[in-house]
Parts: sequence; C-alpha cells; structure tokens
Amino acid sequence: VQYVGIIVTLLGLMYLLQQWPSRPQSFMLFLGIAMLVNSVGYLFEITATSLEGALIAVKISYVGKVYIAPLAMFFVLNYCGIPVSKAIVGLLTVVHTAVLVVVMNCEYHELFYTDIRFERDGFFPHLESGYGVIYFAYIALIFCYAIVMLGVCLYRYRRTEQEERDKIAYLSVIVLLPVLGLVLYLSGITRGYDATAVSYVWSGIILFVSIIRHDFFDT
Repeated sequence: VQYVGIIVTLLGLMYLLQQWPSRPQSFMLFLGIAMLVNSVGYLFEITATSLEGALIAVKISYVGKVYIAPLAMFFVLNYCGIPVSKAIVGLLTVVHTAVLVVVMNCEYHELFYTDIRFERDGFFPHLESGYGVIYFAYIALIFCYAIVMLGVCLYRYRRTEQEERDKIAYLSVIVLLPVLGLVLYLSGITRGYDATAVSYVWSGIILFVSIIRHDFFDT
C-alpha cells in the first residue's frame, strides 16, 4: 500500500508541475508533497525494527502529515469560491509548524505522546503510546477542518449545476476518506495500523485520475 501511495503521488506531482501556475495548483502541489513525505515516513515506520527507528520514522512522517489537512482545506475553499486570506494561511501554517516542533521533541515531554514504546503485536511492529493534550487538540483541529470542508462542499453542491455537482461529489469523497481512516485508527480496530495511510492512497488515486481524465478542477 505504501509503495503504491508513493508511486501515485509521484506521478501526480509530475503532472501538476507541468500545469500553469495558479493558487489552486500551488495548494494541490504542496498537498501532494506533504502526502508523499507522509507516505515515505510511514513506510519507514512499518519496516522499523526498534523504538529509535520507529520514532525517527514517525517524525519524518509528521513533516508532511501535519500540513495535509490545512492544505486540503485551503484547496477546497479555493475551488468552491471562498477566498482564503494570506493571514489565515500564515496563521494556520504557524500553528501546524508549532505542532511539528512539539512532535520533533516528543521524547522529552508528554504534550503529544505519553509512554512511548515499541509494540511487536498487531499487523506489524509499530510505535505505541498514550496521547497528550496537544495531540487531542491537533486531532480536534483535523475534525474541524473536515467539518468545514464537507459543509462547504454541501453548500456548493446545492447551488450549482449538475455537471459541477459530480465534481463536488468526487471532492466530498476525497475529503471524507481520510476522516474515516482516522476514525478507524483511533477506534483501535486496525490494531496499530494507521488507516489514514491507505485512505490517503485512495484519495490520491481518485484525485489524480479525475485530474487526468476529466480535467478535474481545471488544474
């Protein structure tokens, strides 16, 4: 799954780099880069053989993962015709960069992870931990982004023509899949496997195929 995700994302980035520069294209390009870094980091995590290796992999993953949700929201808002000010983009960039800094030093405090350990049970050896206050705040922020994106998609869907509605429906699925993956992971059903990893792959496949076949989003 991780190899497929990396290949799909690379192909999508190659395609996007050939398009005329625009704000939607910029958001999508950075989103693709964030997804690529996240996929590579998680590949390292699921192949790690020690606590130290898994922890380094998690940090690599978060270099991309921490920016995926806000970049996706910026793109959705921009596509649906809702202006996104540079001040909001800058503020949320600072907030998520602060979260990244906390993750990069997570072994020295319990703000993000608590009781970090290397677990060999489950589908594969992986990092297990408790969660700190900033982790829960970060997850709450992710769900807030999802609510905003789905709300905007619904609003646009009800006020546009049928041809455009099909694109909005695709966009809603792309947004919803990672949220479902996160819910499955937090529920413990996946036994340590971060289901957002495979959900990002499916979202990426749907997005990039739609871009190439249907000139999705006019990118």
